[in-house]
Amino acid sequence: MWTHSTAIPENNPLKRLEVSQSLKDLMGYTLEVKPSQIPHEDAGQGLFIHGEADVGTVLAFYPGVIYSPAYYRYIPGYPRVDAQNS
Repeated sequence: MWTHSTAIPENNPLKRLEVSQSLKDLMGYTLEVKPSQIPHEDAGQGLFIHGEADVGTVLAFYPGVIYSPAYYRYIPGYPRVDAQNS
């Protein structure tokens, strides 16, 4: 009877910092979420580049819905669309 034995590599999950450093080494930058630098009481988190990227480089994709200002009034809860969204 034929048997097949495959060595399964040990699973060592990477820490976020390790992934971030690997991306920076590979691409020259990584992104960080930190408190916004916008001087407003409602400013929350901001997305910052750590490293360098060429002008015009796509830094990230946002897999959500983006509304242009012409359609804001159609968003449920307008004008306080953020009232139920922490």
